Amino acid sequence: MMSMKHYLVILGLTTVLFASSCSKKNTSLAPEKIPSVQGTKDPIVDHGRLFFSSQADYVEFIKRNFRKKMQDQLGFISLNSTLRSLSDKVPVSAEIKDLRDFGFPAELLSILNEHGEMRIGNDIIWYHNGKKYYIPVVDEERLSVIKEQPGLIAQSFDARQIKLQTTDPNGKSDLGLTATDSRYIKEFFLWGNVHTRFVHEVTGFIENTNVGTWIAYSVIRLKLEWKDCCKWNPATSMRDISVNLTGSANLYNGTGTLPTNGFYIMGPSVAINETDVSNSDYVLTLAAVEGRGSLLSGSHWTLRLDGSIYQYAQNDYLTNAWTNTGTPLW
Repeated sequence: MMSMKHYLVILGLTTVLFASSCSKKNTSLAPEKIPSVQGTKDPIVDHGRLFFSSQADYVEFIKRNFRKKMQDQLGFISLNSTLRSLSDKVPVSAEIKDLRDFGFPAELLSILNEHGEMRIGNDIIWYHNGKKYYIPVVDEERLSVIKEQPGLIAQSFDARQIKLQTTDPNGKSDLGLTATDSRYIKEFFLWGNVHTRFVHEVTGFIENTNVGTWIAYSVIRLKLEWKDCCKWNPATSMRDISVNLTGSANLYNGTGTLPTNGFYIMGPSVAINETDVSNSDYVLTLAAVEGRGSLLSGSHWTLRLDGSIYQYAQNDYLTNAWTNTGTPLW
């Protein structure tokens, strides 16, 4: 395990944040009248998706539900529930593999349906292959055909994990394009015969919108993986998890201050004390910032997290349980 000395985790946000539309959006279709939700800004279920009346209502819903265990509404199956229902013995579909690779924060896992969709205003939002697509709701009946050629969708933006770097007194270590700082890993043999590992990592996720805003997340992800002949795979064994963390997660622009026109919708202070069970990646949002315009080159997350993380695969040998502690951990 790496030394526990103080590290500075830097999230490089030097990529272009706002992708241009591939072509001018079709304006010949009249927008659908948006039904009102009397007395609440909570979403309703529409065609198996959560439906928010506006981007502002969507952001407000996220703010109210950070780190909360959201339950699926009647007629809606979240991506989180879908991932938790997977089995090691059943091949995972290409669609689920694609959505899993996004590295969504917990809040999005609970908001998106099993196809990576939600609705905001007059648009169906669909996540696919590192992109966030806006499809007019009037095209609902043609949705499956439209998805076959995503390159023809008029509006799309980047929505993905972002490259992380770690800086310590001895210099910079580029962690590549996996968008993670996975400094804490414990390998063991589950039930004495399955090559397995716990992984504790921090990631960054950023998504853009069609109203000129962006939301950047700092996320901690706790994983259990098993190894076949050649690679590591997500494991679905039920495990006990305990997280006790305090500290901060600050987003700075290239000049060392909060980005202009940006504000925290969660954080920057971090205080997490949770005990839970899970059979998929356990994801917690540390902080999130909503902003407008573009971020300066060199924008980054700075983390200082102290505390402990515990994982144990149920019915395994107790000697394989792992308590990961540090001052700081990150």
